[in-house]
Amino acid sequence: MPIYDYSALNYDGKRVRGKREAENEKDLYKILRNEGLYVTWSTEIVTLGKRYRPIKLQALASLCKELGTMLESGMDILTVFLVLAEGAETKEMNIILLDIRQRLQTGESLSDALLQQGQAFPSIMVHMIRAGEANGQLAKSCILLGKQFDRENKIKRKVQTAMIYPSILGVVSVGVIIMIFTVVMPSFGDAFDDVELPFITKMMMSLSDFMITRWYVMLFGFVCICVWIWILFKSDNFRLRWAKFQVNVPKIKKFVRIVYTSRFARTLSALYSGGVNILTALELSASTINNKYLEQQIQKAAEHLSEGRSLSSVIAEVQGLDQKLYRSIAVGEESGRLDVILDNLSEDYDNDAAQAVDRMLALLEPILILVLGAIVMVIVISVLLPIYSMYNKY
Repeated sequence: MPIYDYSALNYDGKRVRGKREAENEKDLYKILRNEGLYVTWSTEIVTLGKRYRPIKLQALASLCKELGTMLESGMDILTVFLVLAEGAETKEMNIILLDIRQRLQTGESLSDALLQQGQAFPSIMVHMIRAGEANGQLAKSCILLGKQFDRENKIKRKVQTAMIYPSILGVVSVGVIIMIFTVVMPSFGDAFDDVELPFITKMMMSLSDFMITRWYVMLFGFVCICVWIWILFKSDNFRLRWAKFQVNVPKIKKFVRIVYTSRFARTLSALYSGGVNILTALELSASTINNKYLEQQIQKAAEHLSEGRSLSSVIAEVQGLDQKLYRSIAVGEESGRLDVILDNLSEDYDNDAAQAVDRMLALLEPILILVLGAIVMVIVISVLLPIYSMYNKY
């Protein structure tokens, strides 16, 4: 049986989180209700027998758009999934879509059928589909999801594309430095035999000799550092501190916060516009922000929201998000147009996030060039100093 991670309220209004095994999500709700718990949010974390990989954002965006368009045109949902399965680009996707169709034929809801596909579909999609089924706007929910995944994919691709040049520059820099120490520096060894070498030259020559004769030690050290970093990021405590550091880095914290705020606002807007209640939308948005420090604060904000506080007041207490967010939400609450405000905010922050990525990379590129230049300058000075001494001597 699948295992679910859930958040619920007890009779006293206190929030309870935990994990529970159940046949399906409806069964989970029934079990917890019998225990006096009212579920506000749940997601499947393990599905026995289903080991599908998460579907890529681009494929999800295309799937949701096609699904929404065909449903909006009046096509029967079974026919829709048959058409989607026939046009699937991968065998795994074909199997998933046919399995969903088969479950729909047995009377399962689309949201439950999606839930049974393991990790293939994100929780935001399951909850928005469920909300669409409940309010009779399934086609609209699918189209909204398509836009959400498409916007998220564009930001992700922009970051990946923008990182190509710094990555290449970094690799080339390392290659140049290795070549200088293993090829160029040794060629000066014989020429400096009869010269009293400055400290910096001795240090560079010793490092060059070490890299040539003890390269395996350096390789072992590099592997150890990689393993150590991997172990560090497995620690919840370190990940929390690292996440907090990310949104508080001097000079670039403004740009980083805009990127995270964009992701949060986009998800919250899509969920709320799709009919998901604001408490569940807030909890789901926290789980997709990909920052442990912000996630913990937003989960805490959700607890305060369940106690009757306004959304803007609980968001204002989250450190690491752009301050314009809670002010705009307050305006939306007062005017009764929160869905419109959130939608406009998500678009504005997406544009701001794209600019923030460009600015961060504009800072990163010259820093990399300066670091490489400084290293090369030190090496050049270490070679020129003994040559200058030889010139003065003779």
